[in-house]
Amino acid sequence: MQRTHRHVQRLLNTPASGKPPYHWHQVLGMLTAVTQTRSAAGEAALRRIAVFSGKLRLDPSHGLPHAMPPEDLIRLVAIQQLARWDRRKHRDVICRAAEVTETDAVRRLAKALVL
Repeated sequence: MQRTHRHVQRLLNTPASGKPPYHWHQVLGMLTAVTQTRSAAGEAALRRIAVFSGKLRLDPSHGLPHAMPPEDLIRLVAIQQLARWDRRKHRDVICRAAEVTETDAVRRLAKALVL
């Protein structure tokens, strides 16, 4: 699991000139692994994802989500899981996610989760 958390950290911090971009299926695998078991490291990773305001370095030749930007899709998964685990504890991050998202659906869900 620690390896997955390191990959999440790298995903969120990789500059354009850094390591090769991730494939979308790798990102989905990371999300699945982080959300399967509640842990302090998992919560920290999801909190970072929820408030991430940059652009992910993804290889577009391997497919991307088409309904919303990849950053917002992983943000959506993060805030849903954080709310399931402990809505009150993560309220601040869920509210912040509503501010940084580009997608109205994510904004509406985040606001609904904190009511």
